[in-house]
Amino acid sequence: MATLNYTVRIIDRLLRFDTTHGNAVVTLLPFAQTPNAPYEIHRVSFGDGNTVTLQADPTTSDYLLPDGSTSITLDDTNYWVIVKIPGDASSPAFVTMGGGGGGGGTGGGAAKTVVGYDINDATTGVNVGPMLVSPGPGSVSQCVTIVKRSDPAIDLTFDIKQNSASVFTAPLTISAGAATGAITSAGLTSSSLTLAAGDIFTIDVTGGSDQWAFTTQLEE
Repeated sequence: MATLNYTVRIIDRLLRFDTTHGNAVVTLLPFAQTPNAPYEIHRVSFGDGNTVTLQADPTTSDYLLPDGSTSITLDDTNYWVIVKIPGDASSPAFVTMGGGGGGGGTGGGAAKTVVGYDINDATTGVNVGPMLVSPGPGSVSQCVTIVKRSDPAIDLTFDIKQNSASVFTAPLTISAGAATGAITSAGLTSSSLTLAAGDIFTIDVTGGSDQWAFTTQLEE
C-alpha cells in the first residue's frame, strides 16, 4: 500500500487522516517557524492495521516528548493527538494523545493523556502556567521534567495540582545549578493516578527565580 506523506502548513489546525488504503506520515514544520501553534491530528479509520505517524521535522533538532522522541504513532487504541509548540520554539512540545469510545471497528480504549507545562520564568507564584483540562479518561504514573535553564544559587520547587489537590506527596525540587537538558522523573501520589474528563490541572512554583526555565509533564 502507498504511504501518504503530508507536511503541516502554518494555517493548519485540525487534520483528519483515513488510513484505509495505507499509512500516513505527517511532518511538522520547524518549531522556530510555528511558535505557539496548536495542531490536532485524528486517525479516522479503524481496523485496517495502518497507522498515522506524526513526526518533528527531521532536518531539525526538534523533538516531541521529554525522552527525546521525535515521532508519535496513532493507531486503533490511541487515535488522536494534540500538539502545541512552545512559545519560545523549544523542545519538547506539549502533547496530549488518546482514544476511547466511538470509532467502530477495533477502535476504543482508554486515553493516554499527557499534561505538560513549559515555564520560562519560574518566579515564585500560584497558578503560573495555563490551566489545562483533561479531554477524557486516562491515567498517569510519573512526572518527567527537563531543565532548559537553571539558577546557580536557588533551588527550583514546584507543585502540579489536579482539581486543586497536589499530584505529589511533596512538591518536587530540582537543585540549583542543574545542567541544561537534565531530565528527572518522579512518582505521584498513586502508582497510577486516574484522570477523568474535565479534570483541571494547574502548576505552582513554590521556590525558584526568573533564571529557571523548564518543561514538565505528567505521563504514563
